Amino acid sequence: MDKWDKLEVKLRIAKHERLCLSGETRSEQIALRLRKRQGHLTEPYPNMYVVREWWEQLDPHNQSLTVIRSLSAKHPDWVFCSLSAACIYGFEHAYRLHRGLVHIATTGSTNRCHAPQLRPHYIPATQLHVESLYGIRLTSPLRTVFDCGREYDFVSALPIVDSALARDAVLHDDLIEYCETPKRGRGRARALKVARAADPLSENGGESMCRAVIIEQGFQAPELQVEFIDPVEAGKRYRTDFLWELPDGKRIAGEYDGRQKYLDRAMTGDAHAGEVILEERNREQRIKLAGISDIIRFDFSDIVNPTNMVKKLELFNIPRQHPPAAAKITALQGQLFGRKSR
Repeated sequence: MDKWDKLEVKLRIAKHERLCLSGETRSEQIALRLRKRQGHLTEPYPNMYVVREWWEQLDPHNQSLTVIRSLSAKHPDWVFCSLSAACIYGFEHAYRLHRGLVHIATTGSTNRCHAPQLRPHYIPATQLHVESLYGIRLTSPLRTVFDCGREYDFVSALPIVDSALARDAVLHDDLIEYCETPKRGRGRARALKVARAADPLSENGGESMCRAVIIEQGFQAPELQVEFIDPVEAGKRYRTDFLWELPDGKRIAGEYDGRQKYLDRAMTGDAHAGEVILEERNREQRIKLAGISDIIRFDFSDIVNPTNMVKKLELFNIPRQHPPAAAKITALQGQLFGRKSR
């Protein structure tokens, strides 16, 4: 078996173990760099290679996990934190947050980096509570969601915190108390705002982001997952994503529609999109018969362009606590699309 065959075997083993392959010798490093130049491999982190075709099939979440597992194997003393820890715990988050970065905790200087993809975060030794999951060292769930809450914008952070609460990884009261404790570092007020708005009843990241935009634009926060009894078919129940009780007695429901709702066979029970849409219309009719005045439908375009969401909420007279935040709308569009706000 020549060196190329041996390299291919190592690459297959690394793929099976969902790891990157690092060159252990100078000749291996040269061979890996050559395969990269030929387009066969990609290098997501210095001297860490994966087969390009396999790598491009992974979503950003699993790409990050592959790099994290590989770094943990090379540096077993490293403690992963922030978004990297949230990724290991499986908390919901927007893929756009990854940007190929790896977050590690340090009790010392943050100036020394092994690679441009590495983001060290200073955490005082007295606040660094380390846990282990899948053989990887990482910050506690409480510290993880606190760091995400203070480091990311409200719309990005809320899905992470909602998800942590829904999984019982942290208790709501504990999180609020942790955020209220002085000397937690910069961004504590931002983390506290996210903690107070978080709700374990949110069913997915899309609903959390939608609710975050609603709150950011000053509207009354809705109740989540309110259940209604079908007035036609005995014993059948429906839930709405959002519900508002208006001062005039009207009850307005809100529904967040993701593409998966109509296209993912795991969610549709192998029904075709047309059947799912018909069932959804029937469901909407029954909810209205149960006492709902109107239903507002949201989708990801309303998150990307909050002005559309604002118009919908205003048309249905959802109570508002402060006027539109135009600067926040522009900033959010820039974050979602990578544009700079003026």
